[in-house]
Order: sequence, then C-alpha cells, then structure tokens
Amino acid sequence: MQRNAVQPSAQSKRHRHIASTQSVADASGVLRVGSDEDAAIHQRHQRPVSLIGWSLGGIYAREIAKEVPERTRCVITLGTPFTGNPQATHACRFYRMVSGQQTHDESLSRQIREAPPLPTTSIYSHTDGIVASQSSVKLPSPLTENIEIHASHVGMGFNPLALYIIPDRWAQNSESWKHFEAAGARRWFFRTRAAHAEAIA
Repeated sequence: MQRNAVQPSAQSKRHRHIASTQSVADASGVLRVGSDEDAAIHQRHQRPVSLIGWSLGGIYAREIAKEVPERTRCVITLGTPFTGNPQATHACRFYRMVSGQQTHDESLSRQIREAPPLPTTSIYSHTDGIVASQSSVKLPSPLTENIEIHASHVGMGFNPLALYIIPDRWAQNSESWKHFEAAGARRWFFRTRAAHAEAIA
C-alpha cells in the first residue's frame, strides 16, 4: 500500500504530488508531514509550490494549501471526494477501517468543502467507479474549476487525458489564471461544467 507523501513531479522540482492515499493512520500526521515537505521545497526553490492530490490525497493537498496559501501556486485534484455526502464513495468503509476516523463529522465536512483561496482544479469522472462524480464537483468561481474526463478511479493518475490537463494548468500564470477551455478538438475529450444540482456549494 502507498503511504501519503509528497513526491517529486516528473515535470519540475517545484511541483509536488501529494500521493494517492490508500493507507491513512493519522490524518493530522499526514498533514504535518506534507506541510513540512512543502515548506522545505518552498525554501529550497524560493517560489510557490503546485500541489497535486489523487483520491483522498487531494483532500490533504487542499488542506495544506489552505494552511499556507502564501507559498502555494495552485491545487489540482484527481477523483477527490471533497464535497457532497462523504458516504457517496465505495472507499468510505475502507477509509474508516484504516484511519479509525468517522466520515460523517459535519464540521470536518464543512471544512473540507471549502476551496483554497487560489487556483484549484478538480479532475473527475462519471466512470470513476469509486468516488461519486458529484462529490468531486464544486460550484465554479474565478479560482475554481471542474474538468470531466473518461477515466477509472484507479487509473486516473496515469490517464492520458489527466496528464494533458496537469501541465496545461501548470502553464497558467498564477496572477492571470484562466479556466480550462474545452473548445475546438478538446470538446471531444473534456467537459467543463457547473456543479451538479445535488452537489453542496
């Protein structure tokens, strides 16, 4: 099983990947380690860090960004259930088993739903198979967006469509960030849309 960690990205040393969480012993410990790694990378390169999180790892990426927005450039999540009913995922029972934590804590759910105050992209899929798509969709705002692709949950981290989106988002100027445009040929592969009516704003 993979541990939650901050690992180097293939694109650049200043980008870091909060790994997919398949084993969670202590959420606060994961956030502490991730935040420490983020601080070390920021200190080394003297520039904001881009965070990527796959599955539950995306929640940690979002929370780290909220804690230290001044040293975070953007957040990209893949198949991350950050909004809606936490029970709307087949991983719910497994998460409770390995973490010892409950998933129906309303105050925690409200905290998780809140987006970081910086460019945030959610990549999700109706064919995820683990996480209900509406749990990965937030009402769009000037700094948040949702991009739908065709992918499985397990395969999302190396799905060609997801790997196309990530460098496209990294190429954005953080001071003049723009939403991903599914125009031209892109419209055959990607879909950008407002949140589902059942998603919680």
